[in-house]
Parts: sequence; C-alpha cells; structure tokens
Amino acid sequence: MRGASGRALLAAAALLAPWSHARGAPADILIVERPGALVLYDMYQQRLGPAAAAALPSFVPILLLRTHDVMGDGFTPCADVSIDGTTYYLQEESSGAFSTTGPCGYTALLRGVTVREDSLLLLGGEALRLRVPSSREEIRLAPGTRALRLFESKRETYVRIASDGERYGWVVLSPAARGTLWRILPGARPAEIAEAEVLRRVRSVTDGANSTLRRIYRSLSPATATVPAFRVSTSARGISCEVIPPALAPAFDGSLVALIAPLERALGGTGLHPAMAGNAIRIPLP
Repeated sequence: MRGASGRALLAAAALLAPWSHARGAPADILIVERPGALVLYDMYQQRLGPAAAAALPSFVPILLLRTHDVMGDGFTPCADVSIDGTTYYLQEESSGAFSTTGPCGYTALLRGVTVREDSLLLLGGEALRLRVPSSREEIRLAPGTRALRLFESKRETYVRIASDGERYGWVVLSPAARGTLWRILPGARPAEIAEAEVLRRVRSVTDGANSTLRRIYRSLSPATATVPAFRVSTSARGISCEVIPPALAPAFDGSLVALIAPLERALGGTGLHPAMAGNAIRIPLP
C-alpha cells in the first residue's frame, strides 16, 4: 500500500508486540471477570468498540507484555498485553492502575506464573473439577474432556474448556495422577481445529485492520473514495485473505505481509500457518 494511508497502516502494524513468553517461562497474568469494562485499544491503537469489548470472554487471561508504556500519541500511558494471541493496549491511569469504564468484577494479578500452552485430555476414573476464579464454586469435568493448559500458579493449573462454550478456571493436576486422570496430548493437528474457530481467529485480525482502514480513509480521502478492505473467504483449499476491490491489490502487498505476524499469533496452537500466495494470504486447511 502506497501513499499517506499506506504509511499509516504499515506504521500501525509495526507497533505489534510479539508473544514474548515461551512455554515454561515466567509471566504476569491479569484475570478479570468482565474484561470488556477495561479501556482497551486494538493492535492499531484504535479504541475497542462496545461489541468487540463485550465479546471478550469472562476470566480470559490477559498476558502483560509490558507495563507503564506509552501509546503512539506520545503521552497516553498504557500496558502492552496479549489476549488469546492478539495484541492489545490497556490504558493506564497516572497512578499506574488500569483504566475502566465500569465495574470489572473479580480481578486478580498473578505474578511469575509458568506459561504452558498445551492440550490436555481428562481420562476415565474420578472426574476432575474446574474451580471458578471468582469463588470456590466447582464444576465437574467429565472424563474425555479436552482442555488447553494455559499456565500454572502454585499448585493449580489455569485451563480453557471449549466443549461447553468457552469457560476458564482452575484445576488441580496432581503429578501422581498423570496417565490415570489426565495426560498431555501431542501437538494439535489441523484436523482437530474447527473451521469456524479458524475463521473467528482470522477475522478478529482482519476486522481490526479494516476498522483502521476506514478511519484512515475518512480522515485522508474524499467521501467518494473507494475504501479498500481485507476480505476473508473459504474454499475447498482453505482460507484466503485478499484485498478488495482487486484493482487495489498490487498497492497493498506490504499491508498484507504486515498481517501475517498477527495472523500467526492468532492461529497459535492450531498447527495452521498463513503464507503469501500472489496477492493474497492463504491458510491451507486439512
């Protein structure tokens, strides 16, 4: 993408912070019952809209990449964070507290937890129980349940259960019970990932980029100008992301390349990898 709007989008893409915590490394995690009440900005430092904020799951772990940072305007204090592999900016008050628009409910800041990010299978026998973060309430997990092990803190493990909506909580995984009550699954295969979930993750990235393009064109272009967009489509060969209208595609090759890194993070754990193919990004599905 060339011109003033192209420079603006590529500059925004350069702000993306990488996932900086490898498996087994210590990290700081924020857990919030109502994360939509936090003042969040997307990867392009645009304020998260009400619908996008409301869609954030309750108790989703927020990885703190860097606190007491400053946004691109040079003076708004923020923390660089990652939610489900996507970069956000969490506004801070001058006191260092996180800015909110209303009650957040239960909130916990966990220091020095151990990142895991692998898949578990809960085996037969005595069922494990998922503890709700905000209370001692426990939910029985049936044998055969699959969970994503996110991180460990003290004697508990924080997991995501996808079989019943999207639920987060704590389980106790006794090392002595490994192999009888639970086991670690090998790396996720693409066949285990639902196409709808892949589309959700991809569109979480392209929706943010399209929102930024609309804002840029409203400020820099006449009202009659054609606003380009990143379109996601599916076929028998997989998922594609391309620029529309097609006549503008050659001018947006740099912006497409800039999308690959956030798409790669959004697809973390799926075994799927985006790659450039001509004037489009392709994500092959099994």
